[in-house]
Amino acid sequence: MFSSAGATSLRSIASKLVNPDEVGKTSSLISISEALVPVIYSPVYSFVYDRTLTTFSGAFYLISAGLAVPAIGILILLFYLRSREANENNPTSDTKPKENEITRF
Repeated sequence: MFSSAGATSLRSIASKLVNPDEVGKTSSLISISEALVPVIYSPVYSFVYDRTLTTFSGAFYLISAGLAVPAIGILILLFYLRSREANENNPTSDTKPKENEITRF
């Protein structure tokens, strides 16, 4: 039921981090990655599990965690760069906004 929740949230976050003219490129990159990941990682996980079944059967969980750390790091870096870019383009000032007939009351 919730298997595609991660992909949906990834697409949402990625679409907010890139310029509007690059959303299609980002979506296609995510789609290609979603198609290739099972092809690559299923044999790797099977190989690691078979080799470590008698000694440490949870080794493939460590591989998953190891692969998630760089992805999270890249996501945080992109979010930071995008936030910094947004702050440079729209600096907030401490000055009081101008009054008009609506805000005067």
